[in-house]
Amino acid sequence: MVLGCLSEAAQELHNLWQDVGHELTCDEFLRCEELNWLSCTMQRNHNRVASEISQLFGLHMHHVLDSDDPSHQSQFVLPTTPTYKTDIHRAETGLATGTRYVDGGCFTDMCVNCILFEMYGTEGFWIFQGQRDFADNYTYGSMFANTDAVTCMPTTTIAYHKLFPPPETHSTVRIYCRDTGHTDHYLFPDERFFNILRDLGFNSNDGTLNLMPLVYYERRK
Repeated sequence: MVLGCLSEAAQELHNLWQDVGHELTCDEFLRCEELNWLSCTMQRNHNRVASEISQLFGLHMHHVLDSDDPSHQSQFVLPTTPTYKTDIHRAETGLATGTRYVDGGCFTDMCVNCILFEMYGTEGFWIFQGQRDFADNYTYGSMFANTDAVTCMPTTTIAYHKLFPPPETHSTVRIYCRDTGHTDHYLFPDERFFNILRDLGFNSNDGTLNLMPLVYYERRK
């Protein structure tokens, strides 16, 4: 599992938007080569990092050559479940025609083989599985049910700000950071949360899987 982004490349794209955004429509921005390059490059980077980590720890994975690498020496491994934490997409069919943007979520009509949900550090990740798949060999199921009105699912929990503590009725968990002496509150998915996910297309009968972290380290500046 690889997270993160190419900070410098993302910053350059943001600068481009600041410079010419007043002259571009959202549709033109989504079609621009710079955005497409950044999206493809981030996926390649994640796959290459995963390949290097697997070789470092002696994990058995199928490595393939990165054909877009000019040196023709880099390898990567293909992910089983790519999930976006923030995504933008141009919808061309149905009632949702136009530009779609989701922060802290992903589009269910573009996800296969389950959706990863990021919890807090010590909890790791949860996998929300889709309906069992017998045709395409997706280990964790096919796409979730979705409509033109509901096409996204959350992909991360939230951390409450210390000045705005969570209500007592919310299910939360406290994580103490020894470096700072602060205690953070995170939303913990409860039955009400799962009821909302059912409205968004998740079938609780398909189940969830917990990916337990083996090593967890947190340091704050």
